[in-house]
Amino acid sequence: MLFQLAIQDRMSASRAWMLGLGLLAADLEANRQYRFDHAPTLPCGVTAIGWGDDHEIPVTTMAGWKDVADDYRLVLIDGGHHAFLEAPADLLVEFERDLTSASSTTP
Repeated sequence: MLFQLAIQDRMSASRAWMLGLGLLAADLEANRQYRFDHAPTLPCGVTAIGWGDDHEIPVTTMAGWKDVADDYRLVLIDGGHHAFLEAPADLLVEFERDLTSASSTTP
């Protein structure tokens, strides 16, 4: 009986792996076929906030936002990738700046 359960567990694990591999293959194929020809222009401004010591998302990868917004700002704040979790004052200043200017233009 124990041997039979072990075999069933292996077969279940094998099916789970096959399902996972099938999903991964489908995801990769969808990614290969995806084409993005033209980004729409956003009806609002964009403030892209980067971190000076962020090695996961370098600030150089954030410049594309200028292609989708007429009002675009790139702000670089001291700190690493997870610095926003500490809510540094420089980040809060940027939030306040954008939220205050947005509320002043709302009827």
